[in-house]
Amino acid sequence: MSAIELAVEVLGWAGTLLHRIVPALLVTLAGCTTAPATRPATSVDLLSAQEALFRHQIVRVAPPGSEYTTVCISTQGFRPQSDPAPDLVARLRDITPPVKPWSACRWNDARPLDAATGRPAVQVAQFLQCVDADHCKGSGGYAYGNLGANFFDYTLTRQSGRWAVRELMTGIS
Repeated sequence: MSAIELAVEVLGWAGTLLHRIVPALLVTLAGCTTAPATRPATSVDLLSAQEALFRHQIVRVAPPGSEYTTVCISTQGFRPQSDPAPDLVARLRDITPPVKPWSACRWNDARPLDAATGRPAVQVAQFLQCVDADHCKGSGGYAYGNLGANFFDYTLTRQSGRWAVRELMTGIS
């Protein structure tokens, strides 16, 4: 067998191999790259989403200059078993009116009050779950009187490092 015949035989064998392997390799790689990788949510992701949602909620119900002297918050909905994490309350310390844990408010006959001062307060509640590091869903709302409350479903998506909040009102009284 001459060198030329040997080269033709090797190239033929290599060509056949490439025709069989390359398509299979491309199908495999295409299947691996169809969905972007997501990172599971951590407690830090949840805490930052809760903070973003509280800021969103508070600016709507108790902007500076409103009648409310206190905002009491819950991360367990409107019937919490415990107060929110102190770290979360601390993250919201720059807000006016001041943010306090849920237990810092009490109800009189008509409305929530700051338990320490007896002045008007508003209760802001939420319950969030994060499906991954960049997507959370939940519900919540505000209670500011016996005949004053709003309820929402929320969707949060992290975009360019910031949480975007979408809300859908589900109830009002």
